[in-house]
Amino acid sequence: MKASVCIITHNHEQWIADAIDGALMQFAEFDFEIVIGEDCSTDKTMEIVHQYQQKHSDKIRVITSSENVGAR
Repeated sequence: MKASVCIITHNHEQWIADAIDGALMQFAEFDFEIVIGEDCSTDKTMEIVHQYQQKHSDKIRVITSSENVGAR
């Protein structure tokens, strides 16, 4: 079984790295993934998220859409 840490983001360029780093630094005796819901940001949030996904492809999964969907 795997636990999922969910991060929902939209235009959080200033804070997204801190949020992802905080999730990555957690110690757990079980497997976990970080699922990032990126909601069509217009700043550099998506670029930062993809950089983290490339470095941590075993832990980070990114979910996007072609249009802004809000917090649903």
